[in-house]
Amino acid sequence: MRHRAAARPQRGMNLLGALVVLALAAAGAYYVYRGISAQDARPTCASLLAGCTERCSRTATDSDAVEACQRKCQDDSKSCEAR
Repeated sequence: MRHRAAARPQRGMNLLGALVVLALAAAGAYYVYRGISAQDARPTCASLLAGCTERCSRTATDSDAVEACQRKCQDDSKSCEAR
């Protein structure tokens, strides 16, 4: 009987190990997929403006600070489009 009780944790460890290996393989496959499917193009001025204004609303707490940050984003966007 002792032999059967000792085999149970071993089976559990094998299952746990298989799940860890499967999770690592899935994560690796995801990053390979992202590397292959990612576009090498630079972000557009519009996407940079959207990201900048989103950061302004998340980081600034005062409405004046948010407006100032968004004005800076718009100025940066205009200079981006001029290039």
